[in-house]
Amino acid sequence: MKLLYAHLYTDMTSTTVGLDAGVFVPINSFLHAAVTVKDIGSKYKWDSSQLYGLDGKSSVDPFPRLYTLGLACILPDSIGIVSADLETSSEKTLNLRIGAEYPVIEALTLRAGIDRIDLKESGSGIRPALGFMVQRGMDSWTPALEYTYVIEPFTTSGIHLISLNVIF
Repeated sequence: MKLLYAHLYTDMTSTTVGLDAGVFVPINSFLHAAVTVKDIGSKYKWDSSQLYGLDGKSSVDPFPRLYTLGLACILPDSIGIVSADLETSSEKTLNLRIGAEYPVIEALTLRAGIDRIDLKESGSGIRPALGFMVQRGMDSWTPALEYTYVIEPFTTSGIHLISLNVIF
C-alpha cells in the first residue's frame, strides 16, 4: 500500500491510497526476475471550490495502471546490483529503465539510473536519477528510508522522492 499526496496550489491538495503488487523470482544465485502491477486504485481527487467558489469543480484523475517485468544481476563478490525494467501501462506506453546500486556500508546504499527511455515514441524525455537508501535490520523486519532526486527534462527543477519501506 502507498499513501499519495500532491500539493498543486494553495488549498489544492489530494491525498489517496494506492496499491502495488508483485512477484519476485530468484532464477539463480546472481540473476533475479520480478513482475509487478502498480497503481491499483491510485487516483488524485481535486476540488477547486475553495479557490473559485461556485465556479470551482471537483474532478478525479485516475493513475494509469503500470505493468513491469524486471531483471536484476548481482555483480561478482556482491559489489553491487545492475538492473533493467520493461514497463507498459494501461495507456499503451512502453518504457525501459536501467539502474545500478552500490552498497557503501551495510546500512547505506547509493543508487543511480535512467528512467523513461521511451521505446514507442520520441520526446517523452529521459529522467536521470540519483539517490540513496538507509536501512537497519531489527529482528525479523527491516525499516528502510529511501531518497531519490529525479532530473525532470521539461521543468526547471527536479523531483524529490522520499519513501519509507518495511521489509519483513
